[in-house]
Amino acid sequence: MSNPTHLAPDFTIGHLASHNFTVSSTTPGKVVAQKFGQEPDLPGVIITHESQVLGMISRVKFREQMSLPDRVDIYWQQPIRALLDFLRTPPLQLSENWKIDAAVQAALNRQKDLIYEPIIVVMENQSLRLLDLHTLLMAQSKILAQANKIIQKYRTDKKKSIALIQQEQAKLQQCSQLLESKQRLAEKVNNIPSPQEATLAKQAQEIAQLNQRFLRIAKLISSESRLAFQATFQGANSICNNTERILGVGKAIAKDLETVNRTSRTIGEAIEQVRHLAVQVAVVTNQLGN
Repeated sequence: MSNPTHLAPDFTIGHLASHNFTVSSTTPGKVVAQKFGQEPDLPGVIITHESQVLGMISRVKFREQMSLPDRVDIYWQQPIRALLDFLRTPPLQLSENWKIDAAVQAALNRQKDLIYEPIIVVMENQSLRLLDLHTLLMAQSKILAQANKIIQKYRTDKKKSIALIQQEQAKLQQCSQLLESKQRLAEKVNNIPSPQEATLAKQAQEIAQLNQRFLRIAKLISSESRLAFQATFQGANSICNNTERILGVGKAIAKDLETVNRTSRTIGEAIEQVRHLAVQVAVVTNQLGN
């Protein structure tokens, strides 16, 4: 079984590379030695008797014993169980469903001289495999490295998100200030008379006064016309007597007509100012609408 390239935090020891080297308790020691020579990566050997696990001998322990004087002569031809009984190494046996981190903790909780011994992994089909502690520790290291990358990415994304939020908050604040400014401008336009509006109001008042004068002039002209009509029927004497009065009325009418002309010019200027103010109001209204 090969190690997966990507390890998730919920992976178990059953996902890791392990070895299948199981012999019966009657297998000679030289067979185990030959197998270790053929496969340098084998971490140890599992010893069984009638499908029951008796124990495990690691490659390290096996070589230590075989390197001692006379041990080859003793254990080379003897069943491997003889060496197992001499070593009496209690194996750590875990199911394949153990999480990697939990298996590391279980392995490191063993006594010091057994910490680096291989672990017997019991698969779901009840087959037995050997897991090297180096493989287990490397798997945990990869998981921690991947978790650290995820944390760093999360922190980077968090900083970017905070920066974006701050930018949006700044934009929102600018929009709020702009809206408040437009609202204040709208209040000024709607509630506070501008100089143009004050001028127009004054000119409107003047126009109203001029209208009153027009009415008075019209009444005066009508009255004098009736007098002139009556004077025609009263004879030449009455006409002569009223001539000076009619001339006076004519002068008054001429004076009022001059006033009318001046007022007409004022009205024209007022109309131009009204048009100019209308353009300004349209511009302000358009800005408020945007």
